[in-house]
Amino acid sequence: MAALLSGGTVVGMRKGTRRHRYVGWIYVATMIFLCVTSFFIYELFGGFGPFHVAALISLVSVIGGILAPLLRTQIGEEWMEAHYRFML
Repeated sequence: MAALLSGGTVVGMRKGTRRHRYVGWIYVATMIFLCVTSFFIYELFGGFGPFHVAALISLVSVIGGILAPLLRTQIGEEWMEAHYRFML
């Protein structure tokens, strides 16, 4: 629920503000926790299932989305578009 609430909140906020970054970090933390814990659920399919694939995709997109602003000096002016695309 925390990931849903923080994700929905950060999408509806004004971008680039301190509050956007703060709620964004909450979203990142909850999504990483959610994705990592999903790999411990294996009884549903008896192993690796479609939800694990979705968790991998989500994990890659969240990590890519947070690396874009963190590495903006190395990426250059395109960091904001990269952040947007990963978060989309």
